[in-house]
Amino acid sequence: MQYILRLTSLSRYILVKYIPSLLISTIFFTTIILVFYLKEVVREAMEKNLSLLLVGELMAYSLGWTLSMTIPMAILLSVILSVSAHNSDSEVIAMRAGGISYRRISWPYVMVGLLLSGFLLWYNHFVVPGLYGQVLTKTKKIVMADPAAVIEPGQFTMIIDDETKKESIYIDEMERTEDGFDILKNIQIQTHVKENEYLRLERLIIADTGEKIKTGNRKAIRLRNGYILYKTEQDYTIIDFSTGYTDLYLVESNFAEYTPEEKEVAFFSNGQLMQKIDSWKSEKQNELVTKAYTEMGKRTALGFAALLFTIAAFPLGISNIRAGKGAGLGIAIVLIFLYFTLYLLSDAIASFGVPGYLSAWVGNIIYMVVAVVLYLQRIAEFSPPVFWATLLRR
Repeated sequence: MQYILRLTSLSRYILVKYIPSLLISTIFFTTIILVFYLKEVVREAMEKNLSLLLVGELMAYSLGWTLSMTIPMAILLSVILSVSAHNSDSEVIAMRAGGISYRRISWPYVMVGLLLSGFLLWYNHFVVPGLYGQVLTKTKKIVMADPAAVIEPGQFTMIIDDETKKESIYIDEMERTEDGFDILKNIQIQTHVKENEYLRLERLIIADTGEKIKTGNRKAIRLRNGYILYKTEQDYTIIDFSTGYTDLYLVESNFAEYTPEEKEVAFFSNGQLMQKIDSWKSEKQNELVTKAYTEMGKRTALGFAALLFTIAAFPLGISNIRAGKGAGLGIAIVLIFLYFTLYLLSDAIASFGVPGYLSAWVGNIIYMVVAVVLYLQRIAEFSPPVFWATLLRR
């Protein structure tokens, strides 16, 4: 044990080169995912002049949520690039000439991969579900705050969207005055309510113009020159405001947290999922049971991916002598794409009758086989033809 934990000069030298590459790769992949995921939400928040604190909280929770995916990605890329760099500088040749085996050279990388796998197993099971819930909470607050800010000409914009009521607004044109106010033209507002599993038109508002206003702490659209069509018990009633105006108050989000539905298994911890599985089994909700097992399998599989990527990446870096960093990046991107394609398809794989927990491990199993084959052939210098020929001669 003391030998395993002792950090030799060789290990320190390798880690000094590897750790900065790992950090840079993590930042690289995390930035790409955050920009892809948050660009529209952040733009919407800026348009609505929302608090920078809310945007900052969303980015912080999103950062924590994406690390479970970007750390394995970063390991694969950084190991390939780091080992390739040692290889291209002939340092691996010098180590081998000094009697150092490939297994000894790979040891620092494997130890880091093992430590990060242990961290991700804990992180994915106990931290990520809460972070994911917070991400949706902040996102929904941004989307629901000031619905009028996202109204665009030529399309219906949903300003109320819940289980019992849906309200949308349509405008033909929008002009901005010198004072910075938006004037809406040719407005139609439809309000539907849920009744016996169907949506029924409860109110229709037609107006020539409208403008965004604020009355007290509430935001509204002041509509002018139009009429309101109300649904009564027997018929419809028309209210004419062609000589006046009416105010349409906008509903903003004021909830404390996002409440997930039963089918949204990604929000629940493993303990909660196990309790729900028992309940779903008694209710014979087999689809939800499969989804729960698949989700738990995905959390475990993604944790072990850090170690598998390390084992697979090292021999790839060793063999990549003259191709350069561009080829290493290309190989890493292809492997990452293939793995996460299988990872995201795990629910679809489970729908074909594959056990939920196993479907999440399809990518891991494939990469485990690839990692073992690469390790045996390029690191342990194991040749299957030579092995079988030697065995048959015996």
